[in-house]
Amino acid sequence: MLAPASLVAEGLEVRLGRTPVLSGVSLTITPGQTVAMLGPNGSGKTTLLRSLAGLVPPAAGQIRYGRRAIGQLGAGYRHSLGYLPQGFDFYHHFTVRQTLSYLAAIRLVHPALVPGRVDQVMDAFGLTSKADTRLTALSLGERQRVGLAQALVHDPDVLLLDEPSSFLDPEERVALHTHLRVATPGRIIIFATHLPDEALAAADRVAILCKGRLCYDGPAMALSPDPDRAYLERLPKARLQSANHPAVHLV
Repeated sequence: MLAPASLVAEGLEVRLGRTPVLSGVSLTITPGQTVAMLGPNGSGKTTLLRSLAGLVPPAAGQIRYGRRAIGQLGAGYRHSLGYLPQGFDFYHHFTVRQTLSYLAAIRLVHPALVPGRVDQVMDAFGLTSKADTRLTALSLGERQRVGLAQALVHDPDVLLLDEPSSFLDPEERVALHTHLRVATPGRIIIFATHLPDEALAAADRVAILCKGRLCYDGPAMALSPDPDRAYLERLPKARLQSANHPAVHLV
């Protein structure tokens, strides 16, 4: 793995054919920060996470980890990265333990350490009793927890999670973010959500995407949504009021 460093996106432009999906997105995330990517469906959250993971090359702009572009870092960056896509899936005939062991091995966890790491993440996400259960026999919530466990099994320095609380019940959602805060100090964590309550409760920084553009990037505590109006209806009009981040009303 590489030494921990800041993850920097500068002027990202991503297009689907001629249609812009991300336009001029710039972010700098330092080790230890938890950033919530907030926005309605279609705002570009998944595309941004896939770009940060090196899966979608930008048409313009660049992504750096430390001082070097992620494309130049190759496998070193990939092994420093834990990624949960939407709708995590894997070989259905594998058990939970086999899935996590296999993914730990291909991410270069030392063979002697694989069993312990697998046991650790299974315990963290309540999967120990399901260790020998095939993925096809799991509920959607259990399969989501396997996806979370695989993202952490190699102890990455950067964690990219796309809608990590999908299919989780409220208690599991709280446990997830508690674990991420307590058990992963010093790690960059970026998670996408369309739930404002989750973003404000679990992140110390929020970045709001509006139709592919970054329309807010600042402290979570500076956001003060009006509880009496539908949040997602107001989201495209979110604005940053000043460089000092006084309360930012989503109007």
